[in-house]
Amino acid sequence: MLVPKLQVAAEKDEDARMMSVLGAGHGGAIDMDDLGLKTSSSIKRKADSATTYIDLMMEELATRHPKLSFAHANPGFVSTNLGSGFPIWLRVPYLSF
Repeated sequence: MLVPKLQVAAEKDEDARMMSVLGAGHGGAIDMDDLGLKTSSSIKRKADSATTYIDLMMEELATRHPKLSFAHANPGFVSTNLGSGFPIWLRVPYLSF
């Protein structure tokens, strides 16, 4: 895992930082009885759960390893050709999310 490597780097006075970029704070409520989304699964629930799980993971890592730096960011929409670079038959399903 990454944390042991970060700890070794920190001990050598090297920069030891981890950054996650995935919709920080934009998740949704999670069902503690269905963490694997086995009984209620949809694309939206999976996306909401993923961002919430990442938020919780980053908070927990920061709590367990206070000498390491953990950051979680949401850059918002960025200017890319992700949608316009696809052929039309892929753009329509992509835009319908």
